[in-house]
Formats: sequence, C-alpha cells, structure tokens
Amino acid sequence: MATYTIDLKGKTVPPHGVGARVVQGRMTIAPASEAVHSSDVELRTIQALMVQSPSIGTAVFVTVSAPGSYDNYASLTAYNLATAGAPVAAAGSHTLTFVAVGE
Repeated sequence: MATYTIDLKGKTVPPHGVGARVVQGRMTIAPASEAVHSSDVELRTIQALMVQSPSIGTAVFVTVSAPGSYDNYASLTAYNLATAGAPVAAAGSHTLTFVAVGE
C-alpha cells in the first residue's frame, strides 16, 4: 500500500483565470505500478502529476485518468531502462518526490 507525505500546499491564481492547487511531497509506492487517487494527495481532482525518478536507470511514466474530473486518479508505472524498458521487478518499493496540480 502506498504512503504519502505532503510537504507543501499552495494555490496559484493566474490573472484572468481559474486558480489551481499545487501539492508537493513524497510518496512510497509499490515497485512496478500504482494508482494515485486525488484524495491521496489532498486534491479534489488531478490535472497533472509529475514525479522524480527513484534512481538512475529507472523511469516512471504517469497517466492521468480523466484530467480535471473529480475523484480521478493517476497511474504510475516504473520501468527499468537497462533492460529494454521492462517493468521494474516486483520486490521492494520506491520513494518518489512529486508535484501534483489540480483543484
């Protein structure tokens, strides 16, 4: 099961636009794949989720399901770039730094 630590929450309001909430923190996820729900990162909806790869040679791909929809989620999948992009082996966990943008 994933764990989340929120380090910073803020709101940005562009001139002539709708404001967005920005959340920064750390998450510990399962090794190969994980779903991050908007409530996990203290948002009502996820527009974008950026993560820092856990190590050199590992890439984490993020797909946001229905960006802007309430109670949506983002899928995270970690790949090992040294083995032709195969998913990371299912042992251990990864701690990632993240920035989430939404409402």
